[in-house]
Amino acid sequence: MARLASVFEADGDLAKALGASIGRIAAVPVTSGPRRPLVGIVGEVYVRNNVFANEHVVRSIEKLGAEAWMAPLAEWVLFTSSMWNLRQNLDQKFSKRLVQGWVKWRWLRHWERKLYRAASPLLDDRHEPDLDAVLASAMTKLPDSIGGEAILTVGRAIEFVKQQAAMVVNVAPFSCMPGTITTALFRHVSAETGTPIVNLFYDGTGSQNRSLEVYLRTALNAGAERPPYSGSSAAC
Repeated sequence: MARLASVFEADGDLAKALGASIGRIAAVPVTSGPRRPLVGIVGEVYVRNNVFANEHVVRSIEKLGAEAWMAPLAEWVLFTSSMWNLRQNLDQKFSKRLVQGWVKWRWLRHWERKLYRAASPLLDDRHEPDLDAVLASAMTKLPDSIGGEAILTVGRAIEFVKQQAAMVVNVAPFSCMPGTITTALFRHVSAETGTPIVNLFYDGTGSQNRSLEVYLRTALNAGAERPPYSGSSAAC
């Protein structure tokens, strides 16, 4: 991270620097054996990206023997800059701002693909799904007019189910409205897909992640026989 930061500050070749860093990471010896079960992490943007707010949820999952895949901060950047979101805010009207937004969107997508290529082959099977796929999955449970974090949380969770995650963890701050909405919907998604979805509301007490162990062990035992999820078009 320090090397990448220095290259970024000097306006250097970021893709080349990332490729070199990925090469160093890939050279670290690993224990042979089957891949660890996957646990997807979705939820409120700040909490899931701040290790103090989420009480090191990634570390907690990894200590239990699973692989944590957290939806990245880039998800929110791409969503807020997307043509879908911009059209919603502009009432579907054509304007100069819409054209400028399209140019920005194409630039962001260009860099996303460029950095994914730089991280190849180590992360070839860990690319985020296209935003259109996330939104399409979300709209099987929510109207497209809702916007905001809830639609991303629901859509990405369903995409994690399609990626055969053993469990999905939904993180949110205490009393968060999008978190409350998604928690209610996830009862239906979990029952429909057979994938456990754990909802964690962080309130500063420092004890939320303790519940992960029992949920994860149960999920791993149940997931061995779970058939792939094919998706559903039924609206909730």
